[in-house]
Amino acid sequence: MGNGLRCYDRDGKHSNGDSSGETYAYNSRIDDLRFWKFWMKVGPIVVKYKWNMILSQGDERDEEQRLEKLHKETAPKAREIAETFGGIFVKAGQAISSRPELAPAPFITELRKLQSEAPPTCWGSVRESLEEELGSVNKIFDSIEQDPLGSASIGQAHRATWQGRSVVVKVQYPGIASKVRSDLSSIRILCKIANPDALPVLDSICEQFEKELDYDLEHKALASLHEGITASPEFASRVAVPAPIAELSRGKVIGMEFLP
Repeated sequence: MGNGLRCYDRDGKHSNGDSSGETYAYNSRIDDLRFWKFWMKVGPIVVKYKWNMILSQGDERDEEQRLEKLHKETAPKAREIAETFGGIFVKAGQAISSRPELAPAPFITELRKLQSEAPPTCWGSVRESLEEELGSVNKIFDSIEQDPLGSASIGQAHRATWQGRSVVVKVQYPGIASKVRSDLSSIRILCKIANPDALPVLDSICEQFEKELDYDLEHKALASLHEGITASPEFASRVAVPAPIAELSRGKVIGMEFLP
């Protein structure tokens, strides 16, 4: 058996990361539209590479020259595609850019230009996720700030007042799980075609994103860390960890105290 990493295939199943080819059914569908949009941009590039290899007719020198030219032409497009789709594509690009052995030099140069900052999502979408899990925002909170404290690839955090207490709610974007799994599926297929050696890097990204999507796991980890720090006189006076709030933590939402 493998290590249980959830690396998603096209049919919405995920590979366990070993070489046995085993898959495990998962109950979350893949975003089909996003999947096909990605391949409409990437497919022609893959075909172009394959065609150039055919034209070289086994001549290694000719193939090398063709590939060198194609790498320089394609690398900026690869960065643009990563920036357009964002999220895991940016993280995967950044991971590959730190491993020169995984991609040709022009790709490494372009992928190093990727920025990690994620633009915030509009309040209406965030409110949709929040109310789906906790109920009416107006009934639960005394007030909540629509501008986020910070945003990431799968969610963002908002400051609020709850029962007179200053709190923070971290909210996962609507439909982000299916988008992430669609992206993992697309990247995995691309890796198999272009560079199977990059699959171990992808496996680590799969594991990371699966954990990030599991807010229940994050809530438990935060509670454990808070309890451990609070119980340790040596660290309690020097390290502050927000206490999670069970009443505000459910599904795609994690509530915690605000630390100024």
